[in-house]
Amino acid sequence: MALTRVILRHGGNAVTIDAADERLADGFHGYEPADGLRWTNGFASLPADLFDGFRDGGVEVVLTLRGETQYPDFGESVAA
Repeated sequence: MALTRVILRHGGNAVTIDAADERLADGFHGYEPADGLRWTNGFASLPADLFDGFRDGGVEVVLTLRGETQYPDFGESVAA
């Protein structure tokens, strides 16, 4: 999936970053400014410093996802 925004919330505290944030590197592909998104490689992780202000209890993580990929079938067979 393609990520456009991450929000971390707990009580009255909230942190928001968008896909352009350079800290989104581990498991992410480069930022695509034309579409305002960043694709993951399936093993993306959020930077630890995002959680610095949340030491008391759980954190709600809200991911805003977008994008869909279509792979055309040209009728060619693929050898196994």
